[in-house]
Amino acid sequence: SSYVAGQPVFTLVDSEGSEIEGEQLGLLLYRGGTVCDDSFDITAAHAICGYMGYTSASDWTFGQRFDIQSSYEIKMDDLQCSIAEWTPFSCSFNKDHNCK
Repeated sequence: SSYVAGQPVFTLVDSEGSEIEGEQLGLLLYRGGTVCDDSFDITAAHAICGYMGYTSASDWTFGQRFDIQSSYEIKMDDLQCSIAEWTPFSCSFNKDHNCK
């Protein structure tokens, strides 16, 4: 998982909940909870993958439902990034969700 003091912690897990590395379909977690796909797009995917140490996102999908997904609390919603880089000014999100 990626961590810098005072900044988000992102992890990618497989269908069993085990942490995985890039180039695989996985469930994105933020501080141990899920990231709602409201407003999420390829720019946000590139920003998060870059933040996690990867060159960019190879792909992303919305609505992907792993069986384990319902066991996690939704901790990030309405994520929007203006550029494909995670900075304090380029990405915004809500910790309170209205995810469906």
